[in-house]
Amino acid sequence: MKIIRDLAVKQQNSAPQIFLSLRDAGRRFGVPTSVMAAIYTQLTKEGVLSSIRGSHTRLHGRGTARNLKVRALIGMPISISRFQALQDYRRCFLAIHGELHQRGFLTNTIFFKQPKGQPELVIAQLKKDKVDAVVWLLPDQADQDTALRLRDLGIQFVGVNIAPLSGIACRYQVQRQQAVRTIMRSWRKDPVIKSATIVRISSETPADEERLAKLRVLVESEKLKCEIATLREGRVSPFLKSLCTNKTGGVILPAAAAALLAWRAPEALTDVLRTCRIALIDGPMHLPFSERIPEAEVDLCTTEWSPVAKRIAEDLLTGEAFDDSEAIVFEARPYLRVLLSHYVERK
Repeated sequence: MKIIRDLAVKQQNSAPQIFLSLRDAGRRFGVPTSVMAAIYTQLTKEGVLSSIRGSHTRLHGRGTARNLKVRALIGMPISISRFQALQDYRRCFLAIHGELHQRGFLTNTIFFKQPKGQPELVIAQLKKDKVDAVVWLLPDQADQDTALRLRDLGIQFVGVNIAPLSGIACRYQVQRQQAVRTIMRSWRKDPVIKSATIVRISSETPADEERLAKLRVLVESEKLKCEIATLREGRVSPFLKSLCTNKTGGVILPAAAAALLAWRAPEALTDVLRTCRIALIDGPMHLPFSERIPEAEVDLCTTEWSPVAKRIAEDLLTGEAFDDSEAIVFEARPYLRVLLSHYVERK
């Protein structure tokens, strides 16, 4: 975000001019079009850019009047991989981003690759940009130490935990336990289902591993046998075929596993969706390379992001967002045997 903004400011003069198109900017900086679109949307709202017919982008002149009353600068660290692959993560970010702008906040989106260990580069960038507060979607490498370090720098930390079952203590949490229980109870009543398989990827973070362990305990508490199976690089298709052979087992796909399967083996995944009973506990999966969305039934946990975003934006106005005395909880809803095509974003 900062690179594009700095380039735009450097090129500005007294008169409007044509700027890099969205696709040209993506190619120049090696950034996916979906990520660059979010950056251009923010710069448009800030009054720096605007779109014109013919797929062109206008860079406004320095003298352009902007009716923009900025209440505060809010940093929003966003994982590139999660933004590309996870529909609920992307929807949550866009909803919060939009609500903040409607209320006069200026946002600085920091896109980062999934780091290992402490997010040093993100913290350094937030400090350099002199943001007033951070709204951080979790889980994305932030922990209690991250929040304390930011506060030591004078930056307020607002955590939004949209993942199920665990994670650091956050002011805002989307709870999925009850929704998952509802799905598991439905499986237990199904005369065919005798067990459940939770799919994990080989590069899960420690927070993800903790979440999967708690998920297994939850499933077993509903009187279903449960195992965690690892999806390894280079073995995607054989792994999916093995799932199809288990006629009495349901398959639980957390976000990371669902994203990897959708990107690496969309056709084989379609067969699994049509053959097995699938639970998507982190919301609808994104199917970027499927020619068409399969007409398959799934069990789904998701939420409406607009009320979540509005509450966060309103609380930032009043200061209540920084009160850590208790969590504000939003309950995800379970949807049983619904058509995946009704929930997946169209390409």
